[in-house]
Amino acid sequence: MKKYLALLCASMLCVCCLALAACGGSASSSAASASASGSAASASTAASASSAAASSSAAATDPQQLFAGEWKLAGLQSQGVTMVGDLGAILGNGEVRFVLNADGSASVTMGEDTADATWKTTGDTTAEITVNDNAVPLSYEDGAILVTMENDGFNGTMILTKDGTYAKLTTIDAEGAKAITSESALIGNWNLCGVNMMGVSMYGSAEDLAAVAGDSDMTLVIEQGGSAKIMGGDATWSVGSDGASISIDGVTIPVQALDNGNLVVDASGITGGMSVVLVYSK
Repeated sequence: MKKYLALLCASMLCVCCLALAACGGSASSSAASASASGSAASASTAASASSAAASSSAAATDPQQLFAGEWKLAGLQSQGVTMVGDLGAILGNGEVRFVLNADGSASVTMGEDTADATWKTTGDTTAEITVNDNAVPLSYEDGAILVTMENDGFNGTMILTKDGTYAKLTTIDAEGAKAITSESALIGNWNLCGVNMMGVSMYGSAEDLAAVAGDSDMTLVIEQGGSAKIMGGDATWSVGSDGASISIDGVTIPVQALDNGNLVVDASGITGGMSVVLVYSK
């Protein structure tokens, strides 16, 4: 299991790096309206309703006012997988920020690097930013700027908001999960639908998460009699008065349930101190 967790972590880093690099590379797609709806794996939600309301009112008079201002990275979508959280921190390179000035000048900051740019509106809710002679389309949706890119390095959407949070993106943690005291609530075949590592949540279908991690085994199988398999590795499980747990290589980790029936596995105990929360659905 440790091998697959390492693959997931590496995949998150890889997708983030590709997205940040793509902003300075070539882009050849038209702006797309990307949906950033939360998954069934959500345990908490961040909101930026005030900035959305202010921007929406401005749209009625001047489309440029939708885009002008300072924008921070709130999330990424690529290959059917959504990532949200402190993406700059997981890369170890600080913040990601777009500044669009009213006079058409702009700057793009990726960690320690800042590049000058220009921008212009191309429609009521669309715009274009040019960085290093590369024109990148932007679209506005519900208080967020969507930076949609399609090139050899990265196909996906960067989502930026004024405060770096977005109501349509969910973060994953174990808060609100409840103890499992019934074996029937645990036994069965489960598919990974979300993971939180180092404060960054990644969620999508089991197939999409497996593809991002190199077609790895993303399943959790809980069988009658106390045997289990998690991400292809052998394990055992038990349910006691204080809740359920899975034991892997002599290490016991807790298993809890969300209100929607999904399982929450806090795998931090087998990752050398790195915070890892896995969410499974049937």
